[in-house]
Amino acid sequence: MTSVFSASSYIKCSSNANKYTTGTAIYRAGEDEFVEYKFKAFRSELIEEIWEKTIASIIGRFAIENDELNITVNQYIPLNISALGDELMIYDLPVAPAFGIFTAPVQDPAVTENDQGIFRLKRNVYNGVTGKQSQMSILCKYPLHNRHANVAKATTRRPIFSIGGELIPLTNSAFILCETIEWNYPLSSPTSQSTSEVNAYSKQPNKRKRQELEHIAEKFNTHSSSTYYKKQTIRNKPDNTPNSKTPNFTSDSARITQLQATLDQMRGYSSNQSNQPTHTESNEDKGKKLVYHDYNTDTVPSTPSTSNTSGYDQEDSNENQNYSESPTSE
Repeated sequence: MTSVFSASSYIKCSSNANKYTTGTAIYRAGEDEFVEYKFKAFRSELIEEIWEKTIASIIGRFAIENDELNITVNQYIPLNISALGDELMIYDLPVAPAFGIFTAPVQDPAVTENDQGIFRLKRNVYNGVTGKQSQMSILCKYPLHNRHANVAKATTRRPIFSIGGELIPLTNSAFILCETIEWNYPLSSPTSQSTSEVNAYSKQPNKRKRQELEHIAEKFNTHSSSTYYKKQTIRNKPDNTPNSKTPNFTSDSARITQLQATLDQMRGYSSNQSNQPTHTESNEDKGKKLVYHDYNTDTVPSTPSTSNTSGYDQEDSNENQNYSESPTSE
């Protein structure tokens, strides 16, 4: 159900037809504050004939159209209240503000006003009194207590809210002072989150409360959503940190591979030298001096002072190549 209304009401006037009853009723929001509304009630097991100048508990659905509160009655419960005079009057009503429940998507994210959170719900509803669809916008106000800490964040995610509390019709809008707030995300999660809190406004003088709500509602109605709810855009700053240079290990890897190959050649040369002594003589006859390394230590045998390091490496590599090819030729 989109909306729920409940109030102890005085039936000011009524007109009974065959299938339904229409009329005007009044409830007492404060000592000297009375709210009048139109109603329409279809006959059912919960609703019999509704008579004028009676006091009853009215439960139904509410809609606001053309600044008027319209109630589609779902249950009518006559109350046995003693009259102060000869017949019941509006002053015989107990002081009991109307209770309302409204379920709708959130229209505007929550803002803070006088240490209170405010957000707006809006949707199309069916007005049973006029028989037409009408767009209804409800302002919701809640105290910024710990149990309501997640409400403001939830309003930015566009969930569906269901709120309950005192219903206060205003000139161009309506307020619900939230005592219970529930919301869910039907497209993303089957679970719902809820919070509830006793409204902090319940002890305020009713006249001052209404004046303050009228002032807040005027702000919401005179400012568009885009200007009143200005969102702060968070932009990611570009990363100006220079990219660290990735070390290039290609040249080092090639050198290691080359040295390993040379090492393997020299090891093979040493093994073949012990098995084929004749090849050493053949190489020595060519005027090339062989130099042997002990690979179990890091010490390199001394070389003649006339040879430089680069020439030694090239000469030793050529000797290993000649030595490894000599058995094949045999």
